[in-house]
Amino acid sequence: NGFVTDLASIPRILTPIFPIVGNSIIPAIRHDFHYQSYGTCQSRKYFDQKFYRELIRHGEPKWRAKLMYWGVRLFGTKHWKGGE
Repeated sequence: NGFVTDLASIPRILTPIFPIVGNSIIPAIRHDFHYQSYGTCQSRKYFDQKFYRELIRHGEPKWRAKLMYWGVRLFGTKHWKGGE
């Protein structure tokens, strides 16, 4: 299939606040998969909102999940494979 994930695309300087390990791993992998695979059936915003909900469900604090959500909303365009 060729699916590749970078987990969470967090700049190194921010990893003390947004660790790449922990509660965000599974939501980040799923988000990357959706960005690469399902862009034709749903919008980018839909998958970004799904990412936020999964972060909360996996135990991320709401403040961190909200910042991660805004990170993908603001900087995720270059990774999106669908047409929004």
